Amino acid sequence: MRTPKPKLTQALIDREGALTCPEGLTHYEYPAGNRSGLYLDVRPDSEIKTFFLRYKDHSGKSCSIKIGRSSDISLRMAKQKVAVLRGDILNGQDPQAEARANRQVMTWNIFFNDHYLPHAKQHKRSWGNDEEMHRLRISGRFGHVQLNKFTRRDVQQ
Repeated sequence: MRTPKPKLTQALIDREGALTCPEGLTHYEYPAGNRSGLYLDVRPDSEIKTFFLRYKDHSGKSCSIKIGRSSDISLRMAKQKVAVLRGDILNGQDPQAEARANRQVMTWNIFFNDHYLPHAKQHKRSWGNDEEMHRLRISGRFGHVQLNKFTRRDVQQ
């Protein structure tokens, strides 16, 4: 049987050693208790406690977003920020959409045209041969493929 988690209050957060991570776990979550999705994440190896918001995105996947450290913001401020974020989520916005877009891997054509070719034009006399090889042989097969989606074997074939 699990022991119930204590009700999260600012006094409990401020009290030294009151919120700890049980031995053997990598982290432990203390929920705010009002079913808002707010929880306090505690790690065993540090005294840093961090507020997070757990929510479901438009596809139904559970996501978490960092609100702030308990040393930087109070529980009341975290709850206010969660209220704003939950309103945005209910209106159809995704708080992590920009971060997800930044993590997208570029395709071979984008890499070649935006990164490799400008460098080659400045450093190689034979950059025209590279451009021709890309245009005639490589772009049709790998141009639309993300860089992490094809292997050396794919290229060799």
